[in-house]
Amino acid sequence: MNSDSIWSNIFNNRRGESKAATAIRNVPIFEQLSKKELAAVEKLVHTRKYDTDETIFNEKDPGGGMYIVMEGNVSIVKNHGGTHEKNLVTLEHGDFFGEIALLDESPRTATAISLGDSKILGFYRTDLYELVERRPKLAIKIIVNLARVVSERLRHSNSQAQELREKLASYDAKQSKDESSE
Repeated sequence: MNSDSIWSNIFNNRRGESKAATAIRNVPIFEQLSKKELAAVEKLVHTRKYDTDETIFNEKDPGGGMYIVMEGNVSIVKNHGGTHEKNLVTLEHGDFFGEIALLDESPRTATAISLGDSKILGFYRTDLYELVERRPKLAIKIIVNLARVVSERLRHSNSQAQELREKLASYDAKQSKDESSE
């Protein structure tokens, strides 16, 4: 073992945490949790390895929970009929996805696929409900953070939609002007 890997382990694994605890702590939904609270969440998460091109969940599957990428990459794709898929985003170490399913059982709006050998943590609605029963103060912290994350993403989506509306209006105005000058 060289000295670089020793220093890397010391700095990447703060406070003697496991890799799962470090991954959990770095997700905004679990930020500001105490060491004891992190340990309680870590006991509930499920670690799963996925092979290259293995599906984590499919579009239209019922939502069951959220996922955290510990190792590897995940592609979130939208099916546009048949074999045509559009890559919406590629997620990497530390990214999380599917968090709305902690609150809502609605069908998934996209498919998640492992792009290489990946290690993913799952935190499911049933896990959150278990915390509500056993550790309500901890569950409230997580739910408040979840609400903040979802509202931030909604604000961002609304901003993008507004920009798109403005671009379309500008395009329509230009088209109308071009047609009237012909």
